[in-house]
Amino acid sequence: MTDHWAWHVVGWLAFALNVWGNMMLTTKTRAGWV
Repeated sequence: MTDHWAWHVVGWLAFALNVWGNMMLTTKTRAGWV
């Protein structure tokens, strides 16, 4: 399985995007932009 590392990268990116998206949503809601 030479693409084993790729799954770690994809998983990490998905996790990072999820966390970043949640932070952006919270910030926008707090600022009253939504």
